[in-house]
Amino acid sequence: SGMGGAAGMGGGAGMAGASGAGGTGGTGGNAGSGGAGMAGGAGATGAGGAGGTGTGGAGGDALEDCHDLTDDTTRRPPDGSLRGFECVSYNGQPRCINRCVQAQDCRHGRICLPTCSKNADCPSGVCTADGLCHARRGRENPKDPNELDPNSCNPSRSCLPGEFCDKDNQCRVMSVCVDGPALNNDACFPQLISYAVNANASFLVTGSQAGSFSAGKTDAGGHCEPFEYGTKPEEGQRDPRLVSRIQLRPYPGQDETKHPIECGGPQDVFKYPFSTYQTNMPFGDGYFIDHFDPSIEPGFNSDTGKVENLPGGARPEAPQLVDWMKGWTADVNASNACLYLGGPIASDPTGSIDPTTRADRPQHLRARFRNTQVAFILADLERAPVGAETIHFDVHGGFRPQAVVNIPTVEVSAPARIVLGPIDSTRIDAVTDKAAPFFFVVDQRRLGRGQGGGPTRGQVVRVNPFGLAANGYLPIYEDYHASNGLFPIQ
Repeated sequence: SGMGGAAGMGGGAGMAGASGAGGTGGTGGNAGSGGAGMAGGAGATGAGGAGGTGTGGAGGDALEDCHDLTDDTTRRPPDGSLRGFECVSYNGQPRCINRCVQAQDCRHGRICLPTCSKNADCPSGVCTADGLCHARRGRENPKDPNELDPNSCNPSRSCLPGEFCDKDNQCRVMSVCVDGPALNNDACFPQLISYAVNANASFLVTGSQAGSFSAGKTDAGGHCEPFEYGTKPEEGQRDPRLVSRIQLRPYPGQDETKHPIECGGPQDVFKYPFSTYQTNMPFGDGYFIDHFDPSIEPGFNSDTGKVENLPGGARPEAPQLVDWMKGWTADVNASNACLYLGGPIASDPTGSIDPTTRADRPQHLRARFRNTQVAFILADLERAPVGAETIHFDVHGGFRPQAVVNIPTVEVSAPARIVLGPIDSTRIDAVTDKAAPFFFVVDQRRLGRGQGGGPTRGQVVRVNPFGLAANGYLPIYEDYHASNGLFPIQ
């Protein structure tokens, strides 16, 4: 008799067992077992003989999309409290949200957003003291103890989904945890008060020589929005490099058709020579470049010192990513300070060098940023920091052009040009007896901070080309004291 069919392979759905070879019919192939995942498929029946039925894979839980496996605080605890995130429909879209009825249900530093301030704000006609609505109207006659209360709840009578039974045995409509209340009170403070303004759901990028590039206008709805970016300042456009914020989500009222936070699809993000996104030629440049793994090291020819192509003639992925970086950083009109999807990160398993496997690699959310000084990419942004996070970029090794030493009492935010002056800065007994004129920096900033000369619009700052012996005679800005009250001119 023929041989029995081989066992079906596990996976998304069990594969069929191979047919028995010849004879009077072999023993049936073993049943394939369905793989676990998002609603796994049924295993296929083994071919030949009386093959068995594969077992179905375990169905996935949509709520698990909102739980970070490395952070237990994102999971709903078993004690019945509301801490943790769940997938709910919010404004018509699925969102991972921490629902709440009190501030204690939220993470530290966040509040439970009030949904009402008076009874008239609620369809039920009842607004609680902490700003939440009753789910429905109660008794018509509150003094009649025999009348059924439609909004009451107890261990034997639960509230509906999206509601919570409070300590008074009344169903409340749940709210959501937020970073802070809406800023809808435009009144002035009655006295001087200290306050701090932080970037919410954003990365704020600052540098040693760059002040705030924030500038905006009021739209038709009364919201503050940034100027449009472009290369036509005469039409009110701003240089796209004058940016200091990477948004992780839109601000309230943001028009994403005019100010999107996403860079676009892969065909918009990866569109430069030698790194153009394409899905037709596996061994050509840019094939599924949005799935490239930067941890795959290219091979080198030890004799020539050149990078070797992969089997089949495909160029390694890392050099193509470098070409792409050179392309978008030089393109002033490229989308900037925005989000896009890229390939694996350092914590993912290193992928195969076979280009045909790229489409199956995991993707992660990234942000790319470029200003007049630096360009960089942040990866794995789908996992937000639990609190404030500071990232530093420093220069180690290499070289850079001679820089003017910055001092706390001078702030240069948007230098436009350098002008050489006619006045000599050196004394006969100084470093050199050769002429070394002062030079001046014209700063076209909009606003400055108090320590750097005050909130003025524009200034001229003087630079001493030989500076001080203490700093190695490097050029240094001169403040009011060093220039005997002459500079900066504001």
